[in-house]
Amino acid sequence: MSARATVDIPTDWLTQEPPLPDRCVRHGLPAVRRATFAVRSNPKIGSRAKVFQPGYTSLNRAEGYARQVKIVKVTGWPLCQRCVRARNVRLAVAAILFLGGLLMMITGFVIATADDGPNKALIAPILFGFAAILVSPVPFSAASLPKVAQAQATADGSAVHVHNASLEFAEQLPAPCE
Repeated sequence: MSARATVDIPTDWLTQEPPLPDRCVRHGLPAVRRATFAVRSNPKIGSRAKVFQPGYTSLNRAEGYARQVKIVKVTGWPLCQRCVRARNVRLAVAAILFLGGLLMMITGFVIATADDGPNKALIAPILFGFAAILVSPVPFSAASLPKVAQAQATADGSAVHVHNASLEFAEQLPAPCE
């Protein structure tokens, strides 16, 4: 395992769509694919208790959040073969869980409809199918490009923060990013 660094890449620099390093941020391996994605800042807004004040609603809170959130476009992010494979596996698992769960539920309902009397054994595939559908967003979220790339926007949206970046990636960034 290679050494690690924490890097903040300024969004002003990223908006120019500069060439990013040719090494993966996670593993430090050569990039086999470049990805474009967006990262969203997570600004801190006031207390939820303000919603209980007269004249202040949850719509006011949402409007305040929307005003403060910043979306940063990242172009040409390097992904190595291991990252691409891990993302593809997570997407496949999510699809299998969702579609398999849907198929189990449909099969259970079709058999229950065709069966003459009540059959309590059919509740199991319906419930397992429903559970698989509910679990499918977990690997889907883990396959998102910002998670695979270990990139997140800072709270104020001024930079893309990369925690535990490989030194091979960090060394190829220009001086203001280190």
